[in-house]
Amino acid sequence: LVSSVKDGQAHIGASGSGSDYSVATVAVPAATAVNAWGTEVGTMASSYLIKIWGPGSNNLFAVGAGGQIRRFNGTTWDTLPSPTSNWLWSVWGTSATNVYAVGDGGVILRWDGSNWVSQANPASGYNLHGVWGSGPNDVWVVGDAGRILHSTDGLNWVDASTGTTGLWAVWGTAWNDIWAVGDAGLILHYDGVSWTSVPSGVTQYLRAVGGSGPSNVFAMGSAGDIVRYNGTSWVTQANPAAGDLWGVWA
Repeated sequence: LVSSVKDGQAHIGASGSGSDYSVATVAVPAATAVNAWGTEVGTMASSYLIKIWGPGSNNLFAVGAGGQIRRFNGTTWDTLPSPTSNWLWSVWGTSATNVYAVGDGGVILRWDGSNWVSQANPASGYNLHGVWGSGPNDVWVVGDAGRILHSTDGLNWVDASTGTTGLWAVWGTAWNDIWAVGDAGLILHYDGVSWTSVPSGVTQYLRAVGGSGPSNVFAMGSAGDIVRYNGTSWVTQANPAAGDLWGVWA
């Protein structure tokens, strides 16, 4: 899973045999393709890590099984105290002092620069899989049974669910251009007013969504399905993958 390419480096996580998890950092010179793994900067042999995000190459957060949270300081990975033992499925933030992690049982955590703090929300009992926002006062969370939560102050959450099936990821280009993907090829779009279902052309579970602009958005998931939004519609893309795809970055 390539989490980011920033400051001339690509940060890559890979699950290995058993429960090992390694993270490598690869230098990315201008106009040069990444075609090799770089120096391994940490091996955490505990349990699975699922998502990684950070505001910079020397400040990364990784979350995963058992509520574990790891932080990279540019040299080493450290374990941070976590207020939950539930699986954490996603992490995202706006700065080094405003980071969110979401997970099973309706868990929403916020990092304030010093501690991870649990936040009350109306999705208790539901597994939450994705978090993204256009800014600190516009944060969205998605999860099981079509759960969609929205915060306009970073602290309080309201239920904006639409009654769809499960959702796995959320991403957008602006406050009024947001995509959520999920079970059975489900794709929802938010235009700043309401969420609407958009034909995806696939029926497999979609686990990830991301892109580089309003006319270049990718969603992918089970059985190697990849679809791309070109500004008008979602189009299936042929690819050599046969297994499940869980992450995308563009």
